[in-house]
Amino acid sequence: MSAEVIPHPQQHRRCVRCAQWRLEREGSMIEPAPGIVGGMAAKLRGRAGQAPVRFICLDCQYTLRGRRILGWMALAVILILMLVSKECGLW
Repeated sequence: MSAEVIPHPQQHRRCVRCAQWRLEREGSMIEPAPGIVGGMAAKLRGRAGQAPVRFICLDCQYTLRGRRILGWMALAVILILMLVSKECGLW
């Protein structure tokens, strides 16, 4: 449940994905994404004095997890179809 009143900085955190203020128990702190862009962003945040971890709410975590699973399943289906079509001589 997002904060409908003025958020209190010691009780609420702002989600980096949906930009809504949530209570701390409604999400978790995550590390920056690995890779070149994530590393550069973490370095810039470190220079600015910000923490290298970010808050993301549970709703956004479920959405990300579902999209990630859906993407891997689509890739697996494409690979299976490629293998079947190769065995049948269609490709």
